[in-house]
Amino acid sequence: MPPDLPVMSAISGLRPTLARMSLWTDDADRLARFYADLFGFEIAARTTLQPMASEAWHLEADDLIEVLLLRAPRGDTELGISAVKGRALPPGPTMREAPLAGSAYLVLYVPDLDAVIARFGGDYNRKPKRLSDPQGRVYYEMAIYDPDGRVLLVVEDVV
Repeated sequence: MPPDLPVMSAISGLRPTLARMSLWTDDADRLARFYADLFGFEIAARTTLQPMASEAWHLEADDLIEVLLLRAPRGDTELGISAVKGRALPPGPTMREAPLAGSAYLVLYVPDLDAVIARFGGDYNRKPKRLSDPQGRVYYEMAIYDPDGRVLLVVEDVV
């Protein structure tokens, strides 16, 4: 670790929890259906907001943001899906074309990778592959694209 970065244990009282991962899209309902149909996510909340920090998101002050909060069948972390109502977002690079720096991807653990494969009719980034971690734990992993071109790693533990 670089010497100018604090070590987590040195930061008194800081024990963050990842509460939500949020995705921007042109079509919130389409993306919510993808996660619901393939992985069993449920819509926990739906609201429309005005941007509070529009300059942070390159939004107009009069934009309305549609926000859907999805809850996974297992775990406490929410998946937020946001879209600007009435206008398309400026296109950004997808993982298919973007450099890795500044990009992000989701990792979803599933109990049955075969069930996901049976329901998934889309584009694979990487077909299912048997892997093991440094501790010798064996798992299967595949990479797929969501409707907006983001990479999802889908993982099933087998040992």
